Amino acid sequence: MSTELGLKDIESVLTAETGETARNVSLIQKTYHTGLMFVFETWMIHYMYHMFSPTKYWLTYWGKGSLYQLEDSQKLWSAMCEVKGDSENSATLDQLRANNGALLKKQLGGLVLTLAPIN
Repeated sequence: MSTELGLKDIESVLTAETGETARNVSLIQKTYHTGLMFVFETWMIHYMYHMFSPTKYWLTYWGKGSLYQLEDSQKLWSAMCEVKGDSENSATLDQLRANNGALLKKQLGGLVLTLAPIN
């Protein structure tokens, strides 16, 4: 993707801070001073039962992406997107919660990769 867009000097900066985008932009700005920064956030994770099969659930994931200019912390772009899970692979709550939520995490990971594929 970086080659296609003509981007260079790309660095992934992971942070555990959530819900504090303005503060995170400020911290990154102090380190890098200039350039652009994409921020990707989980907005909501929702699982809902099927109307005709109330013991089976499917996931929906909402993500938000924003692009900031570091020189002045100006937000240049922002968008939300939604990905609905595959209703054919729905599961019971017990199945989703078993093994510390292993199936839930697997399905959620698949939805996130649909929004932001990693090459």
